[in-house]
Amino acid sequence: MESFKGDGAQLTNFIFTAIGGLAAIWFFLEKGVVWIPILIVIGVVTVWFCKKWLCVTIFTSLTIILVSLVLIIDYTNNNGNGDEILSLIHKFDNQSLALQVEIQPTPPLIVGQEIYLHFTNNSNSNGYFLAFSIDSEGKLFSFVPKSLKLPEIQRYLKIDKGQTIIIPQPNVPEDPFIGITAKTVGSHLVVILIDELPSELVGILLLESEISTSKVLTNLHEKLSKPVLNEVGGTRRLKWSSLVIDYETVSSKTKED
Repeated sequence: MESFKGDGAQLTNFIFTAIGGLAAIWFFLEKGVVWIPILIVIGVVTVWFCKKWLCVTIFTSLTIILVSLVLIIDYTNNNGNGDEILSLIHKFDNQSLALQVEIQPTPPLIVGQEIYLHFTNNSNSNGYFLAFSIDSEGKLFSFVPKSLKLPEIQRYLKIDKGQTIIIPQPNVPEDPFIGITAKTVGSHLVVILIDELPSELVGILLLESEISTSKVLTNLHEKLSKPVLNEVGGTRRLKWSSLVIDYETVSSKTKED
């Protein structure tokens, strides 16, 4: 089998192999896969001592295959099964009259268009609202101001009985909700009205980019259904209601047509 010819060729090949290996290691570590980088290190060392072009070909091919597999698995986990996500969304679709929601401008919306959400608390008690959208690809976007700390977040999400809140507030550049836009084609808007806002619920939505949509929805529903401590040391059920609004988002080209 043909080996590398000359120290220069060997060194050049090893440098490129090492650079590719380091990039692959970073990729897998970012995805939380630890055992594959260990194999890559072993592969790079093997290429150096092997000094055969076949070793380089095998190493490169296996790395590409592993990256492809992780990307496929990551895409599946992040977006989840479409039917599963729809089933989980329907758990929040009780069309509560305690909460009124309006999207402005009126859909269909254009991808990237700035939108305003009007929330009205029609219940007989004060509460908090949680809102998030899920696009046609199963990606979740929460309307929780990530730039704020928990006490401030709770203050921004508070809504008194009979009150109407608009997010983002028009003509208020410092509003942490500023920049809410129609994300991608097709969306579900899920809005929850709750009498108390435990930090765990906010934490779940703050993890939207780190865990799958199905996991977010499952954890959120479980936390809403789980008893919490009351003022006298006992437990009680959270009082919450929710609704799901399906709205259409189109590309600018489709809108023009």
